[in-house]
Amino acid sequence: MDLRTFIGMLEERGELKRVKIEVDPTYEMSAVMKRLEKEDGPAVLFDNPSRYTGTKILGNLYSSERRIALGVGVAADSIERKDIVQKLIAPLYAKAQDSLVAPKLVGGGGLDRKTITEGIDVLRHVPVLTHCERDGGPYISAGMVVAKYPETKDRVIQVIEMQVKGPDRIAISPVTPMMPQAFQRAEELNQPLEIAIAIGVAPDLMLASCSPMEFVGADKYELAGAFRGSPIDVVMCRTVDLEVPADAEYVIEGIVMPNERAEMGPYGDYFRTYYWKESKPVIVVKAITCRHDAIYQAILADGNECINMMALPIEWTLLNRLRKTFPFIDQVYLPRSSCGHHVIISMSKFREEDSKEVLYHILSNPFLPKHAVVVDCDVDVSDFREVDWAIVSRVQADRDVVIMPGLSGSPLDPSAGPGGLSARMGIDATRSLRIRKEKYERSDVPQAVKKKIDGLWNQLFDE
Repeated sequence: MDLRTFIGMLEERGELKRVKIEVDPTYEMSAVMKRLEKEDGPAVLFDNPSRYTGTKILGNLYSSERRIALGVGVAADSIERKDIVQKLIAPLYAKAQDSLVAPKLVGGGGLDRKTITEGIDVLRHVPVLTHCERDGGPYISAGMVVAKYPETKDRVIQVIEMQVKGPDRIAISPVTPMMPQAFQRAEELNQPLEIAIAIGVAPDLMLASCSPMEFVGADKYELAGAFRGSPIDVVMCRTVDLEVPADAEYVIEGIVMPNERAEMGPYGDYFRTYYWKESKPVIVVKAITCRHDAIYQAILADGNECINMMALPIEWTLLNRLRKTFPFIDQVYLPRSSCGHHVIISMSKFREEDSKEVLYHILSNPFLPKHAVVVDCDVDVSDFREVDWAIVSRVQADRDVVIMPGLSGSPLDPSAGPGGLSARMGIDATRSLRIRKEKYERSDVPQAVKKKIDGLWNQLFDE
């Protein structure tokens, strides 16, 4: 399902609303997106962006996990939040582990496209948003970057934030292992690195681009093809030797020159604070192509959409890794309010020490968590009211809180010490096996009565 088909489906389901009046891409659209997200509202399509005619701007597409599910062809209405990883994400990655699907190169350059190779001015042709008050400028926030490792020509794909620095200059901050390695190796060889930025791609390809560490070396086109069950159609770029999705709304082509740097920042990031100025590599733009009625997609870097796209694959990864050592693990959840750095784990404890062993294991993992809470299986990990209740009713701080100082943390964490060092904390909110079980019994009506009332519910309030 391409992006436009997805937009149409969401609009039919009431999951996307259009804004007809003129709204400015500088701050105003982000203000609308933030309010909609806070209200758990729909995706939004701005039909009339200020200063840009003949284009639309799409926001909040993946701020709801329900819409992520719809984007990969799963009707999530009947899936409880706590089951999303096992019933939605796990089957997708299971398919990918069985068989990746190579992309299909199609001729003719794909869809009819407008091409700019002379007099390039990124902001004249691409409606890049400025999101936050202190942002250093407009940021491309939903750009899927395509490059190739200089010697092997292995394709590397990742969604990366980029700042427009001039008419034909874009600062880029590559993250995760493969993309920085490609940048570094090109510099060591004193070679330019070819880059393509695809904006407005299919939902399955966007999810694949944010895939977990188990697939860090996989070609993301092949991974998305496995999700879809058919090849991703790609076309060759005009000025660089790279393949891009045939149906991408915008494609920016360029090269990263060795040792050229520009100041990037500040910008609001997923910690919901500002990432301050740093010297970053620079893309020299060689061409811009777009559909004649292009739709520009923007993601709030300091919103749930960014965290959702990271957290769902990470939850799957953590669940898989933990179960290899602790098969009694039931669920893993990263609350979106914690910027993905707080993990809640439910488990069936057989020995008193099981819960502490899980805590020490997860907190020693360099992968992500700053805080971890373990709970029993009767607690819904996705409902913070339930987790908070477990902490209040099952925790004694002198017995059940673990603190591990001086470990690696996120460079975006404003509370971290020099070098990003951070203390990590674990809370054991499971029932102690040394205390008689009856003390922990939750008050409730009989299960048979609950089931009966559930069956009668729609009749109870009939006029």
